[in-house]
Amino acid sequence: MSAASRLGGVWILLLLAATAVAAAPLAEELRDADGRLLARLDWTTRQLTATGKARLGRPTALLERAARGDAYANLALLARRVRVDAARRVQQIAAEPAVATHLEAYIRYAQFGTLRREGGFAYLDASVPLFGISAGGETRYLGSELYQRDDVWAHEVLAAPPLADGPTGVVLDARELAADGSLAPVVRDTTGRVVWHVECADRELAIAAGAVQYLNDLDEARRTSRAGERPLVLAVAATVEGDLVVSEAVGQMLAPPAVVQPVLWLGGWIRTITPVSPFRRICCVSTAPRPAPPAKPAAPAPTA
Repeated sequence: MSAASRLGGVWILLLLAATAVAAAPLAEELRDADGRLLARLDWTTRQLTATGKARLGRPTALLERAARGDAYANLALLARRVRVDAARRVQQIAAEPAVATHLEAYIRYAQFGTLRREGGFAYLDASVPLFGISAGGETRYLGSELYQRDDVWAHEVLAAPPLADGPTGVVLDARELAADGSLAPVVRDTTGRVVWHVECADRELAIAAGAVQYLNDLDEARRTSRAGERPLVLAVAATVEGDLVVSEAVGQMLAPPAVVQPVLWLGGWIRTITPVSPFRRICCVSTAPRPAPPAKPAAPAPTA
């Protein structure tokens, strides 16, 4: 049996047996029926990590091979569930031969730690970044492959000129909104108008480190994020089915309607890229919702 067939078979078994928990903002976890963590996607570090498990009682070489296979399967399952945009996850386009090939190559480039033995089992940790291209290498990372698709990021992107002496980027303040990480995030205003999406991003930066940088600390975002030395901090009003929603006034700042332009596409088709935002570098800051205060005890009923 080929490595690809073995990997595919383990995917199916895990799909039937595993449960997933979105445990925290900007993170997604895959756990088994006993609650053991199998894999974790962290948008703040842009890393996918997993642990493989194998029962002791076989030669070390076979033990490590079994643990690697389990780790590969866990990585693959969670990679298929990575959000592309509000409507799709990777698994919804992974049936296409090209995507499946890239996904398998991506998983095969995982880096492994040292085999460890605990309680009758051997464990092996693996990790792989969501984004990035190694200089001069053949490494395929998930984000860079998906950004080559026209339905994720079209080739004929019209770039608006940067703002002269203006903000160096945007920090979207989505604290307490538990925003979802996404390969191709969309920002809409309260009227439904798209005011920022992946085609507005700095393409080289997006391929290297994602369309949007996700953090969970606003002060850190102001100081050190890709939004630069003079970031414009804008409030996010809500998250709706994976999209970020801002007020109409904030939407006007992200993408003034006047700069939307028609684009002559190859073959004579006319395509309008909406929006044409001057902001190429965006950081989103998200945290979990604030816990509700405990309910006050009911007042004692008056006595007769």
